[in-house]
Formats: sequence, structure tokens, C-alpha cells
Amino acid sequence: MAVKQVLAESAVAPNLVPMVDIMFLLLLFLMVGADMGNRELEDVHLPVAKTAVEEKPQTTPEERLTLNVYHAHQGCTAYDVAQLCADESHWAIGVRGQDYADEGTLRAFLAGLAHDDCERHGTDLPGLHVLIRADKAALFSQVQRAMACCANARIYKVELGAATEVQ
Repeated sequence: MAVKQVLAESAVAPNLVPMVDIMFLLLLFLMVGADMGNRELEDVHLPVAKTAVEEKPQTTPEERLTLNVYHAHQGCTAYDVAQLCADESHWAIGVRGQDYADEGTLRAFLAGLAHDDCERHGTDLPGLHVLIRADKAALFSQVQRAMACCANARIYKVELGAATEVQ
């Protein structure tokens, strides 16, 4: 009986390529997952209101939608210096991390959400609650656009956000 010799070098050499691939995938998954937590709220400087009351959420996240009217143009010297900008193209309405530049796409998005809500609850009017958070320097025409899009989608439970103290 002949005993076959096994070379130690070939039996011990592990293949590290799959382990490196898995580590990169895990890192990518964790980075994307961590970013999704704050996609609902944009960086908005809310106006100060003396009579604002702290909100106590009574709705589930499926019944609640936040529209953010904020200054989206980077490098605007007027906004950076004085927190004022009258250029309408610099302002955006953001919903769940997606910017809606034109009124038609925002109207279609809200109409789709309202339709889904009506089908889910079996009602004629959607039960969605919308919170509009507008920057204190935002043009009122942008806030009007957001409210008009809600009205066209038959969403009538609309609130405006304000801060109780300077941020």
C-alpha cells in the first residue's frame, strides 16, 4: 500500500476573493440602508411661529406624507448670504427624497397616492394627511403650488409646518 503525499502548500491556500466580495456588498448595503432613514425631511429653515403647538402624530407613515419646499440650488450667493432668493428655478418641492420641479409630475404622484389610499380603504376620498414644510425664505408661490397639487389630488387634510423657536 502506497500512501499518497499531500503537499501542505496547496491544501492550506484559502481563496479570499469571495470573502472580499461579500464584505464590499455588506458595506454597500449598510451605507444605503443608513441613508434611507432621513430621506423624508430635507434641510429646511422653518419660519418661527409663537402659537405653534408640538405635533403629536396620530397617523401611520402610510397615511402621512411630508412635502418639503426648500432651496435646492447650490452656489446661490443671494441665499447663502442673506437667506433670500427670488429665483423660482432655485426652489424645489421634495417628497421622500425625490424632487418635483414641475407641477404636472407632482400632481400625478399625489393623484397616484390618493388613488391607492382610496382603494386600500374603500372610500371615495383619500385619508392621507399632508404636512407642507416650507423654508422661511421660500416663495409663497411654491407653497401655493404644493397646496394646489394636493387639492387636485383630492387630498384635503393639509397642514403647514412651523418652528416654535429659532433653529
